[in-house]
Amino acid sequence: GVFRALFFGTYVPLHGVETVLAAASCLREAPGVELVLIGKGQLYAQIRREAERLQLPNLHFVDQWLSPASLREQVARADVCLGIFGQTPKAARVIPLKVFDALALGRPIITRDSPAIRELLEHEKSALLCPPGDGAALAAAILRLKEDPELAEALALEGHACFRQQAAPEAVGR
Repeated sequence: GVFRALFFGTYVPLHGVETVLAAASCLREAPGVELVLIGKGQLYAQIRREAERLQLPNLHFVDQWLSPASLREQVARADVCLGIFGQTPKAARVIPLKVFDALALGRPIITRDSPAIRELLEHEKSALLCPPGDGAALAAAILRLKEDPELAEALALEGHACFRQQAAPEAVGR
């Protein structure tokens, strides 16, 4: 009954974790929506303090490193995986490993729109893409997938197909 949006990472500026926090705030009253943040790093203490100040009942932290097997399990259990939302120039130039991980496991992904991500994914076909730094847009995308499980499944399938065609080891080898 709970729709689980998962972020994992090292809390570096390009991740835009403050955008995830803003989305959690927008979704504060949304029934059955949970945001889980796994990891620690550069901005972790700042994000944690802000989350405590906002008192977000729908936001949960796992502030430890997980084994690869445990992280895979968490990704597989998520209803949607969150990529990056940072507004730095570097954030526009990268496709982070977390996006490849989610695609490889066949999970739908929401991430920031950028020239880099559009080299692999297409908005509303293989992922939902949001403007960088826009917590309200991220919250709307999460709700959209919660309310439209067929879209979530279609994004997961097409995203996985994109991964297999362009980013899996066999594709890279070709």
